[in-house]
Amino acid sequence: MTSDRQDTPFAQFTGAHLTSEIQQVVFRVLAGPQDRVWTATDVARDAHVSDHEADLVLRRFKAAGILERVDEPGSPRRYRWRPQMAYLHDGSEPPPGRHDPVCGMPVPTDSPHLAEYDGREIGFCSLSCLVLWRRQHRGRQRPNPVIVRRPRNRQ
Repeated sequence: MTSDRQDTPFAQFTGAHLTSEIQQVVFRVLAGPQDRVWTATDVARDAHVSDHEADLVLRRFKAAGILERVDEPGSPRRYRWRPQMAYLHDGSEPPPGRHDPVCGMPVPTDSPHLAEYDGREIGFCSLSCLVLWRRQHRGRQRPNPVIVRRPRNRQ
């Protein structure tokens, strides 16, 4: 897979989540097998970036719902693709359900990143997409302000 594909879901995703050169380089490393597990050190070595830079991008991708953590006790943080992100590998359409209006990614049902607009609830994959959407919609609505719900305390 390459980052120059022009299909809508992929272009929408890259426009929202691959905004820096380091994010693009790390994504190219991650664009391999869907079942592989990475540490920041693995990604840093393959992407020719520092461990710190790789760790920051991996954390951002996890926050956006692209990756999930699969830690084992006593081991460094490890990440793998979320199964819902298979469409980025095989060129298929994103799975049915709620999708982020900014990047087109599937939004988990328990996402804490929500807004209300014109009387309906809109879900976002990450805080960064919610913030982008709020900037784009600033001043477009008066009677129904955007309401952001805070994450529930998880035990």
